[in-house]
Amino acid sequence: MTSERIRSVERSIAVAATSRPGAGWKRMPPRGVCVAVAWASVAAFGCGGAKTLPVTGSVRLVDGTPVAGATVVFESSQHRVSPSGTTDASGGFTLTAFTRNDGAPPGDYRIAVHPPMAADSSERQPRSPFDERYASASTSGLSFTVAPGATACELVLEPGTRR
Repeated sequence: MTSERIRSVERSIAVAATSRPGAGWKRMPPRGVCVAVAWASVAAFGCGGAKTLPVTGSVRLVDGTPVAGATVVFESSQHRVSPSGTTDASGGFTLTAFTRNDGAPPGDYRIAVHPPMAADSSERQPRSPFDERYASASTSGLSFTVAPGATACELVLEPGTRR
């Protein structure tokens, strides 16, 4: 909140407190109290974030080859956030929704897996090791339900077609 907005809220509270019959407030509480109450409300109710469960997994091709450098994105119509993670050299990933490696809110997700990108934008992009349909959650056919006790997601992808 800006200081202008805080002062406006403080004035509104003061008017409401002194205009109610029998309220008993003769003056507004100190500014620090109003700011503390505002921050406590934000802390208690959050900014729309949800509780998360840790989600880890791996991405491999059908022949068992790990896929390194791919971005795994969980998409949901239930949540405003799309948790994601990048695979390491062994194909493993950990999802991040709000803070690093915090996982994903419980619920049903469709999954997209984006191919590894070149380290430098001037380099030619490498050919995707897996079929391009996996790059969209609506065409990948991949899904996962995040729930207590169900937080390990193993993704097995068909290789890309050679052109």
